[in-house]
Amino acid sequence: MNTIMIAVGLALILLGALLVMLAFLFNRVKVRGGGVILIGPFPIIFGDQALRPILLLFAVLAAFLLLVFAILSRW
Repeated sequence: MNTIMIAVGLALILLGALLVMLAFLFNRVKVRGGGVILIGPFPIIFGDQALRPILLLFAVLAAFLLLVFAILSRW
């Protein structure tokens, strides 16, 4: 069963990559990007101005999940 799950996961990844490539070929899409770098508890957010609230949300979520993991790993 483990081999089947790996094959299904790989097939889904390849299907997703194919869909992204087809979307870029057939549509004129404006590419926007950004990112979050967490150095300790301090997030560094960069990218498009429109994506900034979403990136901030992801940074807060990542910091929260790290905190939860740290608390739960002590027990």
